[in-house]
Amino acid sequence: MPTDLFQIVWVRVALGGILGLIFGSFITMLGYRLPRRLSIVRPRSSCPACHHALGMEDLFPIFSWLMSGGRCRHCKAPISARYPILEVLTSLAFMGCFFVSSTPSCITIACLCSMLALTILSILLSR
Repeated sequence: MPTDLFQIVWVRVALGGILGLIFGSFITMLGYRLPRRLSIVRPRSSCPACHHALGMEDLFPIFSWLMSGGRCRHCKAPISARYPILEVLTSLAFMGCFFVSSTPSCITIACLCSMLALTILSILLSR
């Protein structure tokens, strides 16, 4: 029986899934802002239609998109499904990285490569 929680595969994969959702949210922001030459630091994320700043509950695309029916909670404008799809893809990629390796350095490199590939995909989808 492993004594280190990180050696238990399902714990490692679950951690990868959660981190993937968090970084997936960041990747969707990069995919929107980089092609438009907007700052990735400020202002806060907002609705592309009404520019209302998103609250904390809106910053996780998969959950907020499902809860709002794919529409802005303020102006009811439709929100592209690419945001939650990219978040799920990032989560799945991270889960795969955490499943395949238990070495932190290998996991880090694999996750960074996944993030780069998914950021490029996000930018291409925004065109």
